[in-house]
Amino acid sequence: MVKAGDLMFINCDDYHEFTPLKEGWEFLYVHVSGLGIKYLFDEFINNTGYVYSGYPKTVFIREVGKIQQILARLPAKKDGYTYHIEVNDEKTLCELAKCVYAILTDVTKNLSYVKSDIPLSIKKALEYIRLKFCEKISVKEVADYVCLSKYYFLHSFEKSMKTTVYQYINGLRFERARWLLETTNMKLLDIALAVGYSDI
Repeated sequence: MVKAGDLMFINCDDYHEFTPLKEGWEFLYVHVSGLGIKYLFDEFINNTGYVYSGYPKTVFIREVGKIQQILARLPAKKDGYTYHIEVNDEKTLCELAKCVYAILTDVTKNLSYVKSDIPLSIKKALEYIRLKFCEKISVKEVADYVCLSKYYFLHSFEKSMKTTVYQYINGLRFERARWLLETTNMKLLDIALAVGYSDI
């Protein structure tokens, strides 16, 4: 059952029907498609089921507020109960993308804390990596941040995450690069540099 304040993920390709227990309900939703979303959806379902109770909503509410402000500046066409807003200029698309990316990043960050079997040091490392993966980042730097030796950190990370730290960082960079390819006109070299590959 979904309660007030819960976060819920659904796959929009499947049919869904929701019935409130009382006279009605109010909800905010963000419909996201594109590269990397299936991974996030699977992570969410594997860790929380379809409903995440206790999600700290601060970032979600702030970013949805920004999205509403951006969309309020644009002309809308009404079709029944739905409003259609077409966004054509790159600046507005980038503003919207930043808001959605902030929401998804926050959800991902909080999902790492739901996994209670992951040691606190690895949770902190995951948060640090997600903040820094677009920069030139080293394993030693991350290990130092969580106060572990490089070799103990490598072993601990792989045991907890079922992947190496190198594969994890490269996966984040790859997904970010795919997103930039899909949403910008940046050149491949610029994208590579933007996601942390500085030795090209």
